[in-house]
Amino acid sequence: MSRWLACLGRRGRCLLRGEAGTASIEFVIMFPLVILLMMTGFEAGLYSTRQALLDHAVDESVRVLRLNPQDPPSYSEMIEIVCEAAVMVPDCENALHIELRAIDTESWEFDPGPVYCRDRANDYTPEIIFDESGGGNRLMLLRLCAVFRPLFPTAGLGAELTRVSEDDYAMVAAQIFVTEPTE
Repeated sequence: MSRWLACLGRRGRCLLRGEAGTASIEFVIMFPLVILLMMTGFEAGLYSTRQALLDHAVDESVRVLRLNPQDPPSYSEMIEIVCEAAVMVPDCENALHIELRAIDTESWEFDPGPVYCRDRANDYTPEIIFDESGGGNRLMLLRLCAVFRPLFPTAGLGAELTRVSEDDYAMVAAQIFVTEPTE
């Protein structure tokens, strides 16, 4: 029996000294980390691109509102204008919610409250606050909320984004502008 233990001890030492298979251990440890880093980087790049294009779409739509105070577009026309400019918003008409308010320049008391977004999971559309009364030389606030599904919802940045619903995260763009005087 002692001879068997001695033989087993020698083989154990040989196994511990052997270097075969060490690269697979490093691969098993590092591969998930590298893939997670790549997924997070791709998600962050897509998030940044969508935010930049959404801000550009708000700029384009504000230009239409600012230069045409006598005949401002309706809520549905405004969504069409934004969707034409925001090319990376999937299912644009169902993902956007636009809010347009006038700011009182005499009292300067203004509490816009939270930005409301659509909840596509529950078919919830927030109340439409869209002041299209027109008139020039008015200070206006335009806020836009778009909802997206992350590419990798359970890993990296996709798991950390603040959710509007179970599947979607919100992206908000806002701008304050003055409409052109009518006279």
